[in-house]
Parts: sequence; structure tokens; C-alpha cells
Amino acid sequence: MINKLIRTIFRKFYFWQVVDFKELAELYISRMIRVVAMQMMAGFTTIYLYQLGYSLQYIILAWVFYFSARFAFTPLIAVMIARYGPKHAMLVSNISLIIATIGMVMVPDYKIWGFAIYIIFGSFSRSTYDISYLIDFSKIKHTEHAGKEIGFMQIAERVMSVIAPLLGGLVALLFGPRAMLIFGCILMIVAAMPLFFSAEPVRIKQKITLRHFHYKAVWRSLIANVGVGIDNNISGLIWPIFVAIIILNGKDQAVFIQLGALTAFSTFVSILSAFWYGKIVDRQEGKKLLNFGAVGNVLIHMMRPFVATPFNAAAINAVNEIATTAYTLSATRSVFDVADGLPGYRIVYMSLLSAFMVIGDIISTVIVYLAISNMGDKTGMQLTMFILAPTMILISWHGYAMYRRGIFTRFIHRV
Repeated sequence: MINKLIRTIFRKFYFWQVVDFKELAELYISRMIRVVAMQMMAGFTTIYLYQLGYSLQYIILAWVFYFSARFAFTPLIAVMIARYGPKHAMLVSNISLIIATIGMVMVPDYKIWGFAIYIIFGSFSRSTYDISYLIDFSKIKHTEHAGKEIGFMQIAERVMSVIAPLLGGLVALLFGPRAMLIFGCILMIVAAMPLFFSAEPVRIKQKITLRHFHYKAVWRSLIANVGVGIDNNISGLIWPIFVAIIILNGKDQAVFIQLGALTAFSTFVSILSAFWYGKIVDRQEGKKLLNFGAVGNVLIHMMRPFVATPFNAAAINAVNEIATTAYTLSATRSVFDVADGLPGYRIVYMSLLSAFMVIGDIISTVIVYLAISNMGDKTGMQLTMFILAPTMILISWHGYAMYRRGIFTRFIHRV
């Protein structure tokens, strides 16, 4: 039913010329359900731990280990995807996230062991999914209409992101955070099901090698992804903590629904811009959009430390979504263009992108840990957001290879 609905909505915009629409629809459906589960769980995990009595310093240190584990798992994940394909890797990712969530549910009773389970399986799951998703999408996307397809995916994600925080916040308010995490586990199982109605989009049983890999063609996009990782961590980890603990003073269950409402409002704003941005990208104007998003995020992150009211937080969230959607669409299109020009090394390239993004995550969590350890929670988070804001300009480096599809094909690789 969902497949038919998506087909009806998106078919009328243009005909799919490279792959059967069914493959893209399956990816849309799976992504949408997973986004609901992830937004429900990941967005509230830190607040859940904080309410259990753990200090913010201790929680941030756990995130440092989490991102370090993600970086360490990257080579293993690349080998697994090359061997079994991205769709099967996504299934492994969903199962791993279920185990990780069970570990988080166990934290009140088993303390450090619950943390360890979450860090190991959660980090493996997230990196596996991120790499697999990029490989799958980059392989089945339309060559000329990739911006529009990425825009559709952004819209689908954002729609689910509006629903998820409100749903998760409501479940947590009525039944407690543990019930919310368990419900998220059920959704993760459902999210894996649509992926297996079509074949793997890439050749399986490949061998991973860095021999002959053309680093000169990709090094700028790798450095740019460090900026993406820092931005993701400020917007997705540090800022929600700041809003929940400092602005909302959230020490009871009501903070979950309040934070969910703020997130849902800002996400709704991004939906309005995603489709329009996708058209701009396909009209070869993505570099302007990319630079707008990068510079916009610099200014937004420098303003965050001075926000003191829920109204101002909602306004910052809305503007941030507009800027982030702008650079996400453009940067993703650029990444796909580079991947198309590196035949045989798509998995290697996407894995390296993930690793460099996690480096940005590690940098930002280490800095916020040191800052709150020496200056306290509020001042430490404010300083971190302010001093890391200029690194967002790195994101604009994704524009170097944009729309130069095929220029690297003379470096055809033998894999």
C-alpha cells in the first residue's frame, strides 16, 4: 500500500530512466520508517541518561567512545558491504541497533555493561547504515535528476522527522523513556522489510583494496565531511542537550514532548525548502546553494550560545533546517558525482567519507568534554558551539567536484 502511494505521488513528476521505480520506492519506505525509529531514540537518549542521574561530563565521554568505535569499525563494515551488498548490511544494521537499544534500556540496572552494549552495537549499526544507504542510493539514483530524487528523500525524511519527535515524546511522557526505546526497536524490524523485494544494486563478493585509488580526486570532499560531522554533532547532540537542560530545564518527563515539539516545528520548515532546493541542484546551481548552507551554518552556530528562550530556540532551529537542507542536497549530489567517476571504488569512497565525518564527531565531542570539564555545563556548551562554528566553511569544499561527473573515468579501476 505504501509503495503504491509513493508511486502515485512521485510518478507524475518524471519518468525514471535508469532503474525500476520499485527499487527507489523501497529505499524511500525503509528510510522513512528508520528515520521515525532513530528520531524517537537517538534524539532523547542523552536526556534519558541525564534524568537517570549521570553527569553531562560522563555522558559526553560515552559519546566520545561511541564515535571512536564508529571510526574503528569502518574497515570491517566496508568489507561486509563489499561481500554481501548494502541491503543485507542494512538488515544487519537494524538488528544491531535493536541490540544497542536493549543495552540502553538495561543501563539503570546494569550500569557500565548497558553502556558498553550500546556503544559497541550502536556505533556499528549507525556506520553500517550510513555507508550502505549512500552506496545504495548513489547506485540506483537517476543520473540527471539526482538532485530531485535527493530532494524527495529529504522531504520523506522530514515528514517522518515531524512525526517521530512528537510520537516519541508522547510515548515517553505516558509510558516512560524505556517504553519509547522498546517501541523504536519494533520499528527497526519493520524498516528492514521493504529492502528485500529487489536484488542488491551492486555486485556482491567484491574485494576491498586501496590500490590505484585516486586520492587527488576525493581529498577535498573527505575534508569537507569533517565539517559535516562537526555540524551534525552540534545540531544533533550538543544543541538538543543545551535546549533541554539549560533552556527548558528539563528534569521531568515533560521535556521529551517539549523537545519533540521544537524539533517538529523546525523540521516542518525544512520540508518547504527541500523540493525547491532539489530543482536548483539539478539546474547546475548547486555550488551557490552549498555555499549558502555552509556560511549560513557558521552564523547560526555562532548565535546559538546566546539563545535563552524556547521561542528563540524554535526560530534558530527553523533557520538551521533551511541552511542544513541547502548544503545537504548539494553536498550529496556532489558525492554521487564523484562516486560515479570512480568505478569500482564506490564502497571505498563512501566508507572513507563516513570515517572522515566521524572524525568531525570525535573532534566536537572531545572539545565539548574538555570545555564542560573546565567551565561547567552551560558555559562549556556555549563555548564549544561558538569556537566550532567557523569549521562549517569546510563543507563548501564539497563543491569542488560538483557537476564534473565522469572527469575521473580515465582512472578506471580494476576490482
